Formats: sequence, structure tokens, C-alpha cells
Amino acid sequence: MPFFSGNKSRSAEDMYKIIYNTYRHRVFSYISVKIQDKNDIRDIMQNVFVHLWQYRNSLGGSNTEKIIFKTCNQETANFFQKQKNRLKPQEYIDDTTDNSDTQIQLLQEKEQQLESVKQLIELLPNRTKEIFTMNKLEGISQKQIASQLNISTKAVEKQISKAMLFLKKNVQNS
Repeated sequence: MPFFSGNKSRSAEDMYKIIYNTYRHRVFSYISVKIQDKNDIRDIMQNVFVHLWQYRNSLGGSNTEKIIFKTCNQETANFFQKQKNRLKPQEYIDDTTDNSDTQIQLLQEKEQQLESVKQLIELLPNRTKEIFTMNKLEGISQKQIASQLNISTKAVEKQISKAMLFLKKNVQNS
């Protein structure tokens, strides 16, 4: 902007005053597009000009206007983030309510599901149950199982897959 290019001889403080007087109404209008409450607009505007004051030595060039409005965007975003992070009274109440009954109920449901899976494992054919248990419950690799039982790794994979399909189908039905 040509307005600033001829003012290189001014001090940073003088340049800041010129910028403030030139842009304060535009900054207010710019922020008011996104924020409705005038007190909030003034707070954001104050933060903008405090930020500009902190970086006043870098102002006065051709990119000053971009810096001003980018700062407006940043401070507006900071305002919205602070609003989002504030606890509302209802949220606070919800966070402090006693939900131990719910937790106990969830634990009981998980225990029932686990018991159901154990019962279903018992229904598997003996060889499938043995291979599945070795792999999934004891953590033995498929290759080691194949070696121990003198069968191919493909056969181990097939038995584990068969067990998983059986469990999946029957857990959904229970």
C-alpha cells in the first residue's frame, strides 16, 4: 500500500499510531462480521492491537494490511477456541454425576459376553478348538502350531478361520 511506503523514516511507535488510527474502524467492522457481542468485538480488537504493538517494528511495509487482517483472523479463532473450551454448567454437572451403576452394568455385560465366547469355544471340534486356543489364547504363532502338530500352515490358517467365523456368527446371534 503506497500509504506506508513513504513513511520509512518514522519511528515504530509513530507508525503504530498511524496504523491504529487508520485501521481501528475497519478492524472493528471486520471482526463484527463474525462476532455479534460488542464487548467481545472490543476484546478481540484489543488483542489484535496488542499483538500489532508487540510486532510494531515489522509494520509499515507493503504487507502491513495483510498482517493486520491475518491477526484479526487469528485472534477471532483464538476467541472461538476459548469459548469452545469453557465448561458450561450443565457439562460440569454431567461430568461429576455418579455413573458407577453404568460402569458396573457394562462390566457385567462384558463378563457375560466373555462367558458366552468361552462356551462357544467349547462347542468347536476338538482339533479346531486346540489350534484356535493355541493361537488366540496362548499366543503361539501359526507356524509354530503347524510344526508342533505336524500339519501345514495352511491347515492351521483354515482351522483358525473356521473357528473365527463360527464364533462371529454365533456371538451375533446370542
